Amino acid sequence: MNISVRVLDDDAAQLLNWMKSERELRGRVRYAETPSSDEHMSATSDVLTVLLGSGGVAVVLNSVTDWLKSRRTNVRVEITRGDKTISLNAESIKADKDAVRELLDEANKALEQE
Repeated sequence: MNISVRVLDDDAAQLLNWMKSERELRGRVRYAETPSSDEHMSATSDVLTVLLGSGGVAVVLNSVTDWLKSRRTNVRVEITRGDKTISLNAESIKADKDAVRELLDEANKALEQE
């Protein structure tokens, strides 16, 4: 099963490099640029496809969350598995740690139910 990670407002190549440094994700992440589906955006958005392995969705969520915490701008990321999509942004990830953990737990449960 694959997960798509769409990076909005930033360069997905940076997230790709970040995720490739994760032992559990090495060799499981690839980059593809696709046209944005948003009618109001003429720019492209960058998409990464992740082949799930051991650790599943949690590994992807943790990697993306750590990357978002490192960003200086409010980058937005959409993570999709099947017909379920969750949105995360750097600003909310840097907020209250307990709220973020709860958000990630809920996202993990939602995406794992595929």
